[in-house]
Amino acid sequence: RRAGLITKVEALEGQAMVLPGATVTEGQLLISGVSETEHIGARFVHSMGAVWARTWYELSVSVPLQITQPAAGSRSHSRWALDIGKHRIKFYGKGSITGANCDKITDYKPLTLPGGLRLPVTLVVERTCVYDTRPAERSAEQARQAGEENLLPQLQSLLPEGSRVDETHFAAARQGDTLLVTLRAVCTEQIGRPVGLEN
Repeated sequence: RRAGLITKVEALEGQAMVLPGATVTEGQLLISGVSETEHIGARFVHSMGAVWARTWYELSVSVPLQITQPAAGSRSHSRWALDIGKHRIKFYGKGSITGANCDKITDYKPLTLPGGLRLPVTLVVERTCVYDTRPAERSAEQARQAGEENLLPQLQSLLPEGSRVDETHFAAARQGDTLLVTLRAVCTEQIGRPVGLEN
């Protein structure tokens, strides 16, 4: 499945074609389902096992140094409605405030009678907050940290279950208005995958 330096071979069935310490390339046969016997020649089995190897990864991400931050001050308003069954009665006109600089929080408050009996009526309170923004530049250290926080989950998503990250090294270089953050990692993972016999 991936190139690496073999660290452990577990051939449960079939014949191991590699040994610990060997370097293998993607697509190379690791455990063969064909084994040679002295008396009957070739014997075919369903090969099974696991081959662990040390692998290397290099991932990069460009992090913008120019960002947008909320400015001081904001505007908010609330509006109400009643949900009766599947019908909504609105206590406001048409239109709403939407956009990238807008947060909307909706609370649903079921109405109950004394004693806890719930009515099929729900009060809906919608609170909208609009805030202004301003351009800002984050430091190289902040951008580097954001890049690292982005790259580590990317690395984990590439590794099969049971893998281990042994070493990580980060580097950063400014490229205009962005910071290129690079992760170089050394991992230990199971690199074998089952394939069918070729005719």
